[in-house]
Amino acid sequence: LWDVDWTPPAGGGGGGDGGGEDEEGTDADAGVAAADDAGAAAGVLEFAPHFAYISGLAWAPQGGAGGTLFTASYDGSVRALDVSSGGGAFAPALLHADAEFSAFDVAPDGSWGVVADKDGVARVFDPRSGGVPASSGEASPSSACPTAGSRGAVVGEHALAEKKVNCLSVEPGAARAIAASFSDGAVRVFDLRALGTGGLASSKRGPPTACPLATAAHAQTVQGCYFAPDGSGRILTSSRD
Repeated sequence: LWDVDWTPPAGGGGGGDGGGEDEEGTDADAGVAAADDAGAAAGVLEFAPHFAYISGLAWAPQGGAGGTLFTASYDGSVRALDVSSGGGAFAPALLHADAEFSAFDVAPDGSWGVVADKDGVARVFDPRSGGVPASSGEASPSSACPTAGSRGAVVGEHALAEKKVNCLSVEPGAARAIAASFSDGAVRVFDLRALGTGGLASSKRGPPTACPLATAAHAQTVQGCYFAPDGSGRILTSSRD
């Protein structure tokens, strides 16, 4: 994390190389801050909340000071750092040992998130449960994604495609839709309200298939897709073509 308002203290200081990795004392399981005195003085904090490739970062709530930083990884977890509380560790928001999360985004208010994997399956989850199984009477994560029975923190599970999902982007504002980019060269837009209404996979069959509201195509893999932050509904895409 970089403090964009940081300025060097009077008389210099804050320089140096930040120390070697062996001296940082990283706690990978808890994601504890790892920064020596020089690194902290330079306005930089380093964390290690995951043990595999990190596939997503998102702040919530958006547009405000402080808030929570969410991270997703191929290690099958989503973790959250509440910077407003002054804590230094990432708490689990979703734990799924059998999944490799390749894409991630979170609602603007942080009340729910969505992850997708290399097999094209998307899961809407409630980060407030911390991966702990929810009771049958638990309230909905948001009006856009009503809970229809939960399995752990997951409240909805659907197959988006048979290819890896590279990027997810939740529509800002009303958060009614989500854009997803795929390794098959497609960008698809889905109704989030449909993805959040149950549809959990059983042990005998996989999750139901979601039908996109719209589809666009590139000639090669689409690495990124992002809704415009102004609420216009425009989507920016980037591809290897």
